[in-house]
Amino acid sequence: MDRNRLEENPRRPPLPRVLRVKMRAVRTYTRTDVMTRSLAGLVLATVVCGACTDASPSETTTVVDSASVRIVTNLPASIEAVEVWSLSTEPVVEIGAGATPDVPLYQVTDVTPLDADRVAVGTNTPPQTLIFGAHGTLAATLGREGEGPGEFATVTSVVPLDGDSVAVWDQNRRRISVFTGDGRYVREVDLSGLALLTPLAAASMDGLTAWTHLLPSAPGSFVLFQVGLTGDPGPGVIRVEAPSYRITAAGAEQARLGPFPGQELYHFGAGQGGMYPYPLGAATYGATVGGAFVVGTADAPEYRVFGVTGAPERIVRWPDHDRTVGGPLLAEWTEVRATWFASMSAGQREFLDRMPQPERFPAYDGIIAGDGGRVWVGEYVGPLEIPYPPLHVRVPERSWLVFDAAGALTATVRTPMGFQPHAVRDERIWGVFTDELDVESIRAYEVVKR
Repeated sequence: MDRNRLEENPRRPPLPRVLRVKMRAVRTYTRTDVMTRSLAGLVLATVVCGACTDASPSETTTVVDSASVRIVTNLPASIEAVEVWSLSTEPVVEIGAGATPDVPLYQVTDVTPLDADRVAVGTNTPPQTLIFGAHGTLAATLGREGEGPGEFATVTSVVPLDGDSVAVWDQNRRRISVFTGDGRYVREVDLSGLALLTPLAAASMDGLTAWTHLLPSAPGSFVLFQVGLTGDPGPGVIRVEAPSYRITAAGAEQARLGPFPGQELYHFGAGQGGMYPYPLGAATYGATVGGAFVVGTADAPEYRVFGVTGAPERIVRWPDHDRTVGGPLLAEWTEVRATWFASMSAGQREFLDRMPQPERFPAYDGIIAGDGGRVWVGEYVGPLEIPYPPLHVRVPERSWLVFDAAGALTATVRTPMGFQPHAVRDERIWGVFTDELDVESIRAYEVVKR
């Protein structure tokens, strides 16, 4: 397994009972492009609808207005018509690792380009936010580990504000800390009235918990995005729903979004071993594009767009591909699973062997915001990180579908092995690159269009 490298990382602390798979959608295999190659030959079933469409069946996209919601359907012909974009062979920016070894990075949680000259990087070891200049020089350090003002238990999200200010979201403490661009602490916003507890902060796993992210939105507001985890007492495959919120900069609720299904888990039942991530299960992904909130549950090839009032505005769909659990992806997971199981106790293997296998793979893995209102949707590549027993597989080369602001499929692009995208800005895609030794660095690649 040289390319699909399974590693046990002792630096990653185990989590009791509930195992975490990072919500931002990430990590690794190398294989052929399942998504794009499979979509090209599809025949999409006709959808019967009483409303009138704005396009003929011969075109690549149809648009239907239904109950004030615009349904955009990308037809099979859209796959053949898309542009093929690429990334620069070498990163145009690299921070950390061999490029700047004096800035070690570990457990990077967020990468947020602030402007043409600066990028903010959130880390959890230690919990802090680093501001880097155009040439990778460290310009400021925001916060530190602790319980006081301007200190963090975790750094989950970094959001740019007006001027050069930055908001940092601590999901365990459920508070926003605001800093100036040079690192001076300004104020905090307590969201404990809206934000759900994480499993790490909850007293027990019996109540509703979620992973939460803070997303930028229209000027003067945020989206508090929550992916439910626990709270359903029944055994079997569960997907706990949780609401998200549009909030003011002061933390007041403006609109309720959802609830949406959360991360798929397997619950063995009371006293039977607790809950584990469902290894081939789906998760919910969210991003903000301008003032709109984009959310997708990965149950089907579609995402939904909500406006500033919280009302649904658009549903974007594209051709499905054969997602039957099997083929190369299942073979790869089976190999990884065998190595993973070898590191477990007999009791752990017994519990995990009791999980049923799903019939279908999720439709995708990850949504990120692009330039000009575009939405990037990542190819599903399988389970890549579970902390206990520790499973870590390097991020693979994989394909992304790019949709324009109206929901039309316009391009495909592949990201390199080891690279997990976080954001696209000014025709650069920013993210975390992890090498074969698990060393992290921040990279930006130019997006080359043709």
